[in-house]
Amino acid sequence: MPFRIPRVYPLTDVVISGLSHAEQVKRLAAGGATIIQLREKTMAGCDFYNEAQAAVEIARKAGIRLIINDRVDIALAVGADGVHLGHDGGIDESGDIEQPIVVPIWIRLSQAVADGIVLSHEQGVEH
Repeated sequence: MPFRIPRVYPLTDVVISGLSHAEQVKRLAAGGATIIQLREKTMAGCDFYNEAQAAVEIARKAGIRLIINDRVDIALAVGADGVHLGHDGGIDESGDIEQPIVVPIWIRLSQAVADGIVLSHEQGVEH
């Protein structure tokens, strides 16, 4: 069964909200979100790992999916449901994923990953 992104696809941001990723996930889940993307551009890797781990625990209890933005390593380490690879993370100039993925994980790629790169179905991109 193909995975479908719901109409509302919230992203967390600690800078904008002033709340931890875990608290945002808790509130978004209470509001009816079924999938949430953790977006983190400034936090140190270890700190983001800890935040993501707490957010995954809340997501599991709420029965929702959690996607990590750009960080395949953290997504795998915390057991997230997937990773979103945007134009500035995880993809090199050739369009290849920089980090090898050795376990099943749902990967969502931005439509335009880098200037001049065209993603195709043959590369395994669903949308």
